[in-house]
Amino acid sequence: MLKNVSRSESTEENIINLLKRILDRNRFAKRIVIEASEPYLFKISDSIGSLKDELGDSGRDIEIIINGTPRYGSCDIDIQYYQYLKPDLVIHIGHTPFPHSFKKLRIQKTKFYFIPVFDDVNISDELASQVFKYVEDLKADHINIVYSIQYKKAAESLLKLLLHRGYNVKMPRLPGMIQGQILGCLNHQLQISNPDKTIFIVVSSGIFHALGVSLYTGIPTILIDPFNNKITDMSKLSNKYRSLIAWNIYRASNYQRFAVIVVKDSHQPFIGGLPHILRILKKHNLKYSIYHSERIDENLINLIPKNEIPVIAGCPRIAIDDLTRFNRPVLNFEQLLILLGLKDFNEVYPPLK
Repeated sequence: MLKNVSRSESTEENIINLLKRILDRNRFAKRIVIEASEPYLFKISDSIGSLKDELGDSGRDIEIIINGTPRYGSCDIDIQYYQYLKPDLVIHIGHTPFPHSFKKLRIQKTKFYFIPVFDDVNISDELASQVFKYVEDLKADHINIVYSIQYKKAAESLLKLLLHRGYNVKMPRLPGMIQGQILGCLNHQLQISNPDKTIFIVVSSGIFHALGVSLYTGIPTILIDPFNNKITDMSKLSNKYRSLIAWNIYRASNYQRFAVIVVKDSHQPFIGGLPHILRILKKHNLKYSIYHSERIDENLINLIPKNEIPVIAGCPRIAIDDLTRFNRPVLNFEQLLILLGLKDFNEVYPPLK
């Protein structure tokens, strides 16, 4: 159920052609939902309307629904809503399946398809020269290249450039994912045999993926942004967030009651460890309340009683990337374990080597 397209000038046409193939293969389907990551959600809406008219003119009885809420990952699928809506197909554009929860989608009566989109952006000669200089200055024996899914082609291009110059380069593979692909919440699974002689190169835009690699591995990490032709050493930013997380956990020790926030309309509660969070709180005889919300923002946190410390049963990165937005500490599952003395801080967030 996984198809790939390239993002280029003809991206919209490619996506529509793939949608036609999926619909042709599933002629039983009458109710179809299309959802997408933010860049593609509204770009393809006109074409989807034309596709619906074309299918209707051919005599096919079909209903196409566009989910108007941008999806920020395949973990962000409205699974509870779809159990109520009961579509025959859900087609997700922009990401690959989330490896640890795709089995939960397979057991649904609804069929799910994923269409990841790969950018046709190149590594410029200028950017390549900067990468070579960074690698030379860091004197690494091993280089690991990883990427967010949109930059697969650029990462593979950079891999060839470094191999051509004689460097020891590889793309690690995480279970259930494409070679070299990473997600911001699973970077703790990157197992490195020689961490003292290794660096990471993350090909992506924005700091989300690169910050996760640096925080969870403690290995020197540089971010290559081919879209903006920019290179960033993540060391200072990683140390800053590591300090903020430690301070948040320290502040959380003053709270006696917990607010467990369950993210609705997604299967993030499974990713965020909801059953484990509740089991641990019960085991330690800790008091807690449970809250459900579609999104976690400042307004929700402000509504929670001031004596409760929020623990997010959802995306673990909210308690990292957004921690300065809230009026009190907000923890994820791994930070709860640290707070209760069940894990060591340096085990979860290794200091930079």
